[in-house]
Amino acid sequence: MFVSATEHPNDPSDPSDKAFPDFAKHVITHPHDAFTKYALSDPRRAETLFRSKLPETISSRVDWPTLKLQPSTFVDTDLRETRADLLFTARCHDHHELQFYLLLEGQSKPDPSMPLRLLAYHVAIYQEQFNQNKLPLVPVISFVLHQGPKPWNITVHFADLFALPEGIHESLAPFLPSFRYALFDLTDYKPESMEHDRALQTILQLMKMARLRDIEAFLTWLVKTFNEALSDHLIRAMLTYCLSLNKPVDLAKIQLILKGNPHLEQQAMSIAEQLRTEGLQEGLQKGRQEGLVAAMQKSVLDVLKLRFDRVPRGLRVHIQAITDPNQLDHLHKSAVRAASLEDFAKNL
Repeated sequence: MFVSATEHPNDPSDPSDKAFPDFAKHVITHPHDAFTKYALSDPRRAETLFRSKLPETISSRVDWPTLKLQPSTFVDTDLRETRADLLFTARCHDHHELQFYLLLEGQSKPDPSMPLRLLAYHVAIYQEQFNQNKLPLVPVISFVLHQGPKPWNITVHFADLFALPEGIHESLAPFLPSFRYALFDLTDYKPESMEHDRALQTILQLMKMARLRDIEAFLTWLVKTFNEALSDHLIRAMLTYCLSLNKPVDLAKIQLILKGNPHLEQQAMSIAEQLRTEGLQEGLQKGRQEGLVAAMQKSVLDVLKLRFDRVPRGLRVHIQAITDPNQLDHLHKSAVRAASLEDFAKNL
């Protein structure tokens, strides 16, 4: 078994900070997406993950120091509460390239259509390759990291999605897409299997326990197994993730658990206070935004009523459903200029 690169405590140049500088902002709204990208965007950790699943015939050909994160994502924004993705590129020793696509799957149960979804992501990646460099294409190897909570008990092969007629299977197969993905199933993850990489061991344990909604059990485990090799950057990211998930936060209980490690306790209390302050600021900002939107909606309706004596209920409901200040500003100007309600409605 190979030994991965060592984490450097207090390293001010942590690659994860550079790869995902907006972690603290996004972890509150999309905690799983934000933490996965922060924790696994470091090529050293990604290498450990990939090499644990690749056959030696592939792994030995990759020049791992060239592994580099690409600034691409292929998961729709509205799906990022349960999914996140990372794309890496590396050179082989013969100078050919490979790409490694890592998809975090956090749905409550396994998705039987996963190979089909991955095919769509593959097509998007290959199209991006073609748009940039034409041909030849760079092979893409996919990895699915299943966060749980139910075990992944479905196929990893695209070909298994077909029910081919007997007697013609071998004739049809060459005409159909055929690939598989490598699976990391955290429901079956055991921390001792990753003892050669303390950082990744702790990250995967947290991701597993987060989906089981048992953050207290993770913190208890962390206190017992704490290792100085974990950087302060990673510790703060993990604790921020924990506190963002565990709402409402029982700080007294968390503080009691962390008493066994004063360093962790101090970090957690500092982050909790920061999140509390940011939450209050976010609430104030949200209140100001909602007040502005309500005032702009009323302004549009007042102009329409003043000019045309009435505002049909359907039109009123439509305007009150609009929350974009720029669109409401445009509608206010249209309300002033429109020759009729029908003319105004054309701008909706």
